Amino acid sequence: MVFCHIDLFGGPKLGPMTNHLGYDDVIQAVSGIMTRFGGNLKTPEEHGYVGLLDVMCGFASSLCIASALFHKKRTGETLRVRTSLAAVSGFLQIPFCHYYKKNEILIEPSGRMIQGKNSFSRFYKCQDTWVYVDSNKNELSKFSNILNKKLLNNDIEKNLEQYFKEKKSLEILDILKEYNIAASPLNKIKDIRKKFTVKKEEIKNLSTKSYSFIDWSKSHPSRLPLTLFHSRTVRSKNSNIYFLDPTEKYGQSTRSYLLELGYSKDDLDNFILKEIINESWSFQYLPT
Repeated sequence: MVFCHIDLFGGPKLGPMTNHLGYDDVIQAVSGIMTRFGGNLKTPEEHGYVGLLDVMCGFASSLCIASALFHKKRTGETLRVRTSLAAVSGFLQIPFCHYYKKNEILIEPSGRMIQGKNSFSRFYKCQDTWVYVDSNKNELSKFSNILNKKLLNNDIEKNLEQYFKEKKSLEILDILKEYNIAASPLNKIKDIRKKFTVKKEEIKNLSTKSYSFIDWSKSHPSRLPLTLFHSRTVRSKNSNIYFLDPTEKYGQSTRSYLLELGYSKDDLDNFILKEIINESWSFQYLPT
């Protein structure tokens, strides 16, 4: 059996906070990510609506398990592997640990009022909502054609601000698409969720938008009416993708697995009585 251990502050060695409990926001605060995103010590900001380090830690644990399985196949030795939110937060911020003055690529905009990187890559206000334009200086001529006037790099921001605020976002998006300029409207999570939610029973393929949701109603093992992010948001074109049901409640199959191994019903009753095994970790799907 390969055992993968995931926690908040875990590392190669034990420390005073090794056993502290916590989640994504905790490590964002402790590691300085909130401060960097918020702009200063007085306004720390959570970075990302979806778990930034939770997701990254999930990828890291998958890599740990894959590495352990490869090692076992090659050597016959079984490993115990681990990662943590602290580990991936450190990995994520390695570039900022090597910051120096000439390395301008690491000078990122921060703070709650920041609208983007520069005049070519930022949010612009339309009549109805904001639109994010992701362009660069090489596309200056395209904007000159759109505005029907000769533009210089210094002119782009004030001219686009005026042009965008006079039009609806859909009109702006159509115009930018015609010129092959990347842009996206600023959508609210509730609107995206309403538009791209599909019931679990109706899932036939994975052709829905990457940023989509699944309505589990009462078919989730927790027996709760949950709406969750689609579990297959990253989809390769070059390999098969399978939709897997969520993990059953911990302990649900304890009896069936041990019966398969040859233990009797009386054995299992005795094991449970002596607390050698258990049929549940908690009353609910996960401990609260």
